[in-house]
Amino acid sequence: VNSIEHVAADAVPKAAIRLVVDGSDYAIPLEGVLDLGAERDRLTKQRDKLTREQAALSGRLSNEKFIQNAPEHVVAEARAQLNDLDVQVQKIKTSLDLLSE
Repeated sequence: VNSIEHVAADAVPKAAIRLVVDGSDYAIPLEGVLDLGAERDRLTKQRDKLTREQAALSGRLSNEKFIQNAPEHVVAEARAQLNDLDVQVQKIKTSLDLLSE
């Protein structure tokens, strides 16, 4: 860290890591530390891949034959996996929002 500046909450750069320590808010700008364009591209590719996996699992879980014929633990695992994918995609979307200009 080269310097620390006090700025108003609305002046904090969007592409920054935000944290609270002992009730005080801090922001660490990522521009210049991280290639924001490359990180956005990486996150977009990851989001797209996970979204395709979500669609495949959703399709499987919406298939009545799969639900009726698959062992209960397989269906439960698929539902848990879909829930995990939902959480991962949401985290990536949040990260992309924070990295947007």
